[in-house]
Amino acid sequence: MGICISEQEGIVIEGYRILLLGGGGSGKSTIMRQAQNQYGGRFTAEERALAKKTMHQNVCSALIVCLEALGNEQDELKSCNQQSSTEDEGKHKLEISQDKSGQLEDPGTPTKDLRNEVLQRCKTYDAEGELSEEMGRKIAKVWRDRKVRNALKRNRQRIVENAQFFLNKIEAITAQGYQCTDEDLFRVRMRTSGVVEKTLKVCGKQMTFIDVGGQWHERASWAAEAKRCTHILFLTSLADYDVSMEEDRSMNRLTDSLKLFNAIANDKTLKSLPIITFFNKIDVFMSKLADDLSKSGNKLAESQPEYRNCESQPEYRNCEVFADYKGADDAGELVDHIQRQFISLIKKKNLKRKIYSHITCAVDSENMVKVLTSMMDSILSDALEGGGLVVGDDPEEAQMICKAIPHRFMLSKSGGTFVMSEEHAKLSRMASRQEKALEELMSSR
Repeated sequence: MGICISEQEGIVIEGYRILLLGGGGSGKSTIMRQAQNQYGGRFTAEERALAKKTMHQNVCSALIVCLEALGNEQDELKSCNQQSSTEDEGKHKLEISQDKSGQLEDPGTPTKDLRNEVLQRCKTYDAEGELSEEMGRKIAKVWRDRKVRNALKRNRQRIVENAQFFLNKIEAITAQGYQCTDEDLFRVRMRTSGVVEKTLKVCGKQMTFIDVGGQWHERASWAAEAKRCTHILFLTSLADYDVSMEEDRSMNRLTDSLKLFNAIANDKTLKSLPIITFFNKIDVFMSKLADDLSKSGNKLAESQPEYRNCESQPEYRNCEVFADYKGADDAGELVDHIQRQFISLIKKKNLKRKIYSHITCAVDSENMVKVLTSMMDSILSDALEGGGLVVGDDPEEAQMICKAIPHRFMLSKSGGTFVMSEEHAKLSRMASRQEKALEELMSSR
């Protein structure tokens, strides 16, 4: 086992400790589960059982928001119908309240009664239990209602992003004996409280991932954890440009993430730690942006003619992170702008530290295999550039690292086996030749 020496107050750290930082909902726990899946083996039965209960909780939370919002819209419609309104206002109300046949919903229909029944069950959901198969069928019927689906879309800022994924398969996940899939575990939203550690073996080296809660009240514990770490993995959600903080509705989550990154990147006590940044949820960002641009009258409105003449600006323009953005409404340019906003914070302070950046989709296992492999390469490369990575007396372990990282060389010495960069290998061989020549010179005298 190698030993890493942290410059934080002279603390000696065994292996590598990677601290996951970022705001709530940025995907830290999902990244940890992806790392576990890739390097630590299968998920346990207990982990799958907990995920199943949390999936049901995610569904209930989403439905509460949707159905309450829909009920408020229906009440507003009744009130508005009693007053005179302009033609445009009338069209908007009908869009909210009409079904496929164009008829206003009768408040006394069974559909509304069923929605109320589902709403009350969701409000009384106990995380210790599970939704029944019968309730799953009722939820499925409610979810097939176009008005409910539209309500979810209109209130997306307040709803767990993957709730729709679980609602689309609600009858399956409420079936008796259902076992959570790996994809379920990657998509479920489980809030982290306190500190969660997971130690894995990567290329023969011990790597410990530390996940800490991202809510404001959890951040006080970050400093103490950082002192015992060798790397910081910072996550931000690209899709949070139109989402408010739970703790302060006036604060945008992407803006909060930028300020948080600034504080971490320029903290003097953390200046020696390399930072790996994951700009996460690119899939949600792309979907959300396409929807926003279509509604704002962008060229994408060709598929939705009703929005073609709309003159409102896209939602991202209201985010402080884009205050000085002068580019086009292009996803690639917008992501580049976000990255520059974050990375420039380090350059402004002229800190000599390493930073690695990745665009990620934490729920996409194929994407995460590539990203995590690249991240591990960066971590091991840092150690090699520092003078060599001690791997003990096992040459096979050294060969495994050499294969995993290009341009690395194995050198066996009396003190053990080392893996090092090409430059360090040359210097080491030169020193060995000089040492041997000196020994021969001394023995000849």
